[in-house]
Amino acid sequence: MELTTRAVALARRRRVTTVALGAVAAVAAVSAIAPVAVGSGRGGPPVASVPSDDSSPSSNIAQRRADAVVSGFGPVSPAMICDNGDDGLGIVNQTPWYTAYFTADGDRVDDVVVAAAAQAGWKLVRDEQALAVYPHMDPDGTVRGDVPFKGVGPLAGVPFGESTTYLADRRDSDRLLVVDVVRSGPVRLFCGGTKEYGRQTSPADGRVIIVLSMTAARILTAPS
Repeated sequence: MELTTRAVALARRRRVTTVALGAVAAVAAVSAIAPVAVGSGRGGPPVASVPSDDSSPSSNIAQRRADAVVSGFGPVSPAMICDNGDDGLGIVNQTPWYTAYFTADGDRVDDVVVAAAAQAGWKLVRDEQALAVYPHMDPDGTVRGDVPFKGVGPLAGVPFGESTTYLADRRDSDRLLVVDVVRSGPVRLFCGGTKEYGRQTSPADGRVIIVLSMTAARILTAPS
């Protein structure tokens, strides 16, 4: 009787394993043909829909919040150039951050960006007000957040320029959204997973480059 019971139990386990593996294979097949998401770090077609803060599968809270803003960029036909980020769960870095670079139509882009951020709960301010909180790096590598240094440019790779619209919303020292709308001049791309890290690019005629940088609050302990 004991041997019979063990045989039945073993058969049940084999059946469960087979069903589970079949489900995994089905999910993998669907994933293989699914379109690339906004956070993929690759160029692609205009962004049509981006998951909200709650539904995005990314473990990076900064990227989820950025996705909620980018989802409102549709009227300017955005196309991602590349992106980069960190979920803040590592040993060295405990501050989630995310930066994405897009090309977009130049018409009404400032208003669209401000409206998209507002719908996601951020109040972007322009020009002089934004410059007061704009992140930049001094020549010695010191990171600062007041009037931007006009030499090496801000952290996002955008040099200071009169034709660029600088937008920012700083909740506190650890929560910051910065969006640059670059109309002329090169932008240095600091993207992950690409051999072109540090490459410079400029907007085409009639287009702009949008650089969106999101920083979330520091994570002191890893989530359980």
